Amino acid sequence: MSTGALEKLKLKQHREIQHILEYERIVRHKEQENNLRLKNKKQKFLEIERKRLQAQKDVELKKKLHELNLMQTQEQEKKIFEERSKAYQQKVTRTLNVIHDYEKSKKPKFLTELKNKSATHQKHLESVRKARELMEELKIKEMSKSLEIKFKTSDNALRKKSREMSERQKQERMKNESYLRLVERSQMEQESFRQRKGEQFDAKLDKVDQILKKKELTLKEKNQLRIQQEIQKQQYKEEFEKELTALKNKISYNFPKYTEQKDFEHLKETCRFFNSLPHHIMEQTCLIFNKEFFPLKQNYLRIIPQIDDAIKKEHINDQFFEEILRKYNTKQTSEIIYEYLLKMIDFLDRGNIGFLTGDIHPMTFNILERELNKVDTTDSTIIYENLKQNIFSVGNMYKLPLNGIKSPHMENQLNLFERQLILEEESNNIAVEKFQEVFESLCSMSKAHNLRVAQQCIVDWFPDLYRAIQREQLQILANKDKQNILRHITAIQGEKLAMIGLQELMKEIINQAINFKRDKSSQYLEQNQIKISMLAARIGEQINNQVIFENEQRKIKEQMQEDINKIIIETQEAKEKEAMTDEEKNKLKQREQFYESKLKQKKYILNKEEKLVQDLKNKRTYQKYESSFPKESQIQIGSYILQIMINTIKYKNANNFLIPLMVQTIQQRGKKTASLLNINFIFLQDFIQSLTKNSDLYMHLDRSLPMIYPPSNWKDVQIGGYYLRPTLLLRLAESKKQQEVAKSANLTNLFHVIDFIQSTPWRINQKVLDVAIQIWDQGGGLATIPKKNYDKSFTYEYQLKDCKSNEEKYKLLKKLQQQRDQYSLKCDFSLKLSVATSFSRCQKFYYPHNVDFRGRLYPIPPHLNHIGADLSRGLLEFSEGKPLGDGFKWLKIHLANKMGKDKLKMQDRINYVDENHEMIMRCAEKPMEYKNWIEFEDAWQSLAAMIDYANAYNSPNPSEYISHIHIHQDGSCNGLQHYAALGRDIEGATQVNLANTDKPGDVYTYVANMVARKVQEDSDDSLSENQQLAIRLRDQVKRKIVKQTVMTSVYGVTFIGAREQIHRQLKDKQIIDDDESLQYQASLYLAKITLDAIKDLFNGAHLIKQWLIACAKLISDQGEPVSWITPLGLPVIQPYRVEGKYDHVQTIMNTVSLKQSSEDLPVNKNKQRSAFPPNFIHSLDSTHLMYTALECQKENITFAAVHDSYWTHACNVDRISQVLRNQFVRLHSQPLLEELLESFQRRFPKLLFPELPKRGQFDLENVKNSLYFFA
Repeated sequence: MSTGALEKLKLKQHREIQHILEYERIVRHKEQENNLRLKNKKQKFLEIERKRLQAQKDVELKKKLHELNLMQTQEQEKKIFEERSKAYQQKVTRTLNVIHDYEKSKKPKFLTELKNKSATHQKHLESVRKARELMEELKIKEMSKSLEIKFKTSDNALRKKSREMSERQKQERMKNESYLRLVERSQMEQESFRQRKGEQFDAKLDKVDQILKKKELTLKEKNQLRIQQEIQKQQYKEEFEKELTALKNKISYNFPKYTEQKDFEHLKETCRFFNSLPHHIMEQTCLIFNKEFFPLKQNYLRIIPQIDDAIKKEHINDQFFEEILRKYNTKQTSEIIYEYLLKMIDFLDRGNIGFLTGDIHPMTFNILERELNKVDTTDSTIIYENLKQNIFSVGNMYKLPLNGIKSPHMENQLNLFERQLILEEESNNIAVEKFQEVFESLCSMSKAHNLRVAQQCIVDWFPDLYRAIQREQLQILANKDKQNILRHITAIQGEKLAMIGLQELMKEIINQAINFKRDKSSQYLEQNQIKISMLAARIGEQINNQVIFENEQRKIKEQMQEDINKIIIETQEAKEKEAMTDEEKNKLKQREQFYESKLKQKKYILNKEEKLVQDLKNKRTYQKYESSFPKESQIQIGSYILQIMINTIKYKNANNFLIPLMVQTIQQRGKKTASLLNINFIFLQDFIQSLTKNSDLYMHLDRSLPMIYPPSNWKDVQIGGYYLRPTLLLRLAESKKQQEVAKSANLTNLFHVIDFIQSTPWRINQKVLDVAIQIWDQGGGLATIPKKNYDKSFTYEYQLKDCKSNEEKYKLLKKLQQQRDQYSLKCDFSLKLSVATSFSRCQKFYYPHNVDFRGRLYPIPPHLNHIGADLSRGLLEFSEGKPLGDGFKWLKIHLANKMGKDKLKMQDRINYVDENHEMIMRCAEKPMEYKNWIEFEDAWQSLAAMIDYANAYNSPNPSEYISHIHIHQDGSCNGLQHYAALGRDIEGATQVNLANTDKPGDVYTYVANMVARKVQEDSDDSLSENQQLAIRLRDQVKRKIVKQTVMTSVYGVTFIGAREQIHRQLKDKQIIDDDESLQYQASLYLAKITLDAIKDLFNGAHLIKQWLIACAKLISDQGEPVSWITPLGLPVIQPYRVEGKYDHVQTIMNTVSLKQSSEDLPVNKNKQRSAFPPNFIHSLDSTHLMYTALECQKENITFAAVHDSYWTHACNVDRISQVLRNQFVRLHSQPLLEELLESFQRRFPKLLFPELPKRGQFDLENVKNSLYFFA
């Protein structure tokens, strides 16, 4: 036999021995477990026996107690009977005495009768006594019998229990004996297995020896022998693996309860072992756990082989790990690593501190070991609390799991909920940190008085101070002393004087508060009081600046008017002297109009005022201003105002008593005497607390994030959505009255709708996110992503001073504004990208919702949500995927809509996608190389749809492809659809697709054609005053120019608003861009024609709108806000109020808002009237959405919406199309206008409301068959 063959045989024998040893180790492990089980069973049996004996003792005690009670009752009854018999005998003796006395004095016959009666009475008494004794004896016998029966039954029960216990013991003994027999049998099987394997091995060796002895073997026979050996080796390996797997399936890891010190010591050793492994092994193990941990059942069958492969592939150069591998093979090492890591995960999971599978990372277990070594205690709560503070700061900025949340439905739900609370706390901390940054920057710029807390103090103090200053001004004017320096005070309005004084005082108070907070001692206030002279000087200086500003402002306006008059005179003279052509006259007229429009915008005046303000703010010399007064006068005036403030400003203490805010004191400093001002100490403490704490309960909503745990159901107007912080049901509600009314309203259905919509799970479209990140990394500037860096020609504000003309300055200002816009867009994109990347590994997250005052639904997280722009919608998709089914055509239609073909017929849209199939596939596969998708208006939604389309097309069966994309169905100018339905207007209903047509009606194109025809007529009419404008606009009026005006006409757009919208479109389209004045005139002309065309086309809508405005006018004239109740039960109150007299006080330094409570202000009649029609329509479209959502909830259809755009999976589009049409008909089949009028008449019975406008003949049932109603 060759040495090579012997070595192979030895190696094979060594491996088989190792396998047998491994098998024995597993059996020993199993025996230990069985012994533990037997021990536990014995303990349980002893405990049961102890309980049985205790129960027997309790029964005997109860029996004795019963006997004692019986004896006591018998004795008590005997005593009662004896007392009663004694009383009766006494009564009898008394009667006998009476009889005896009567015998002596009365007749003997009567006495004998009386004696007979008494004798019979005594006999009767005796018989009663005997009967009673018999009754007592019978009762005692019965009670004793019943007790005997009870004791017999209890004894029987005890005997029965003892028999059962003995039977159980016998069964346990039998089980133990059977288990021991099984163990013996398994040992015998092991021995027989070893003998059999040994015999097989010996037979194989003999066979090999025999074969090797035969030198005449051919090469073919050798190959056959090698093949047989390999087959036998593989069979043996498979057999052993099956046996090992069968044994592992029986193994159940019994983790400790961590109540004793030894448990923690073992956990520390486990952490120490795992953290001592090579780092790349730890990383690979954690990645495998993250990938294969769920489902939990038999996850070791997936995890252990992968750890084994990772160890084998790695080149190990670690002494500790090499020692482990010398002691165990790689498979055993993998099992140990798996078991140890599982123990650490179990410990973290038990704490319910928010630990999730995505937190499995080497750093996590390093922190665990560190915290275990820190605390020498068996109290796990302390360890868990420390871990909660430190373990989640690894990686993600929002304390989300570093490796995401792959399977949230399989996670420990308590931990998932706890992690949601941590996420909410983190979002609130981010908001607080942002607030602190703003506060510190304001303090450094001396503008902290603009904070809400400071502003609220100013608002509280202003009215009294203003009235006091006004009284002083009147007294100074009545004095008529022209030499009095205080006459300068009368040159400024009283409210501005009050505001200047309060702002300077508030700056000083904030400085005191900040320094006091740092020093944290009351001695600071005594040593650092406010110097009256310095504060008075600052107040006087600001009053001086205000006087200069107002005088110079008046002079600028007068000079401007003189310049205008001069230009007009010169122009008139030029017209009279020279004969000009028509073209020159037209240009001259346009120049005048352009100049007047610039004058109206006050650009010239503003530039002059801006320069003046800069001079005064920079404290340049006042010598060039005639109205300036000396420094001594400034201090005198400032002291006068300050003295009024000291006497006027009061602070309400804890007992609601008004006490002075400031107290004037005099302090001797050497030979000098200083007047000082002390601020109330209690006020200062309260003010510091208000500055430092997050006083606004809803400030966290500015940085609120999506939720990884389903949002809380709404139960009240402040209970719902998030868990930790209060959230308002009515977002940004300005009307406290509506909030109060909503509390008493029945909003059950509204709550159900919000709960259903916010329970829709979302996830990030990873492919779209990768493309967005690549474009941003390459510099941005594509597909609505802003440029990452500014252009080389960056403009700074200081360059404005070097401008030589207003035109040059205007260009620089425009460039500065573009830079500011770019910065704003960068910040917005960065926030979106931050949220998207942080939640990209979370397979499910949710958006809590609330409503505005009209009932429209909005997601609360502001930065990335489905109601946002194109990028946000492209980044989001449904977390729950559904088979495409018959929805492949709807996916094509959705893609065509996003590619700008939403006005084609349905089949034409499908054909368009089929025709561009190759381009779509290229863009989906390589979006950074083929950028055709960027050309579309909804570029990111187009890309997302292209990727989903390509995946479905490439799948073996598109109908079984799991799609996550949201398919949209949008209303056709939804506001006009509601108006047409209210008025039953046939022509208007046809244009907005309420009626079924062959192709979709496009109301914007229809109105654009009406406007174009009118422009054509005016251009051909020589008598028209607008002929020249019409000629320039001929063939220029397109759909885009009138679209926004038509869309907003239903929402009450005014003529000025329409003119601005059209003017903006003319600029974008570069129509008449050579003459700005003529362009302005063209916008006026087109706005008038467009509004007239809308009025003619939607006559029914116009009549309803005018009726709503008339009703609103009657109500607002009564000083009441317009209010109504939506069909779903939400009370709506319009919040528009007139600003108070001193809501805004403007000084040279800044403008301060002194807004009072809106409920105390009178209603804004104009706003109440103009806003009622659009708000009423908005309340109807929100009701339509909610009706549809309730039906989708019943049918378990995934649903999301953006006002008049309804989203669902492609497979559900057909069903939801039917639902939303049925609900629209249901909504408008109600007498909406009649009920509205009735509610108005009920609330205002003295008002005479106009009659409802007549309606058309349109049949609402046609909506159910309209293909393009929502498409």
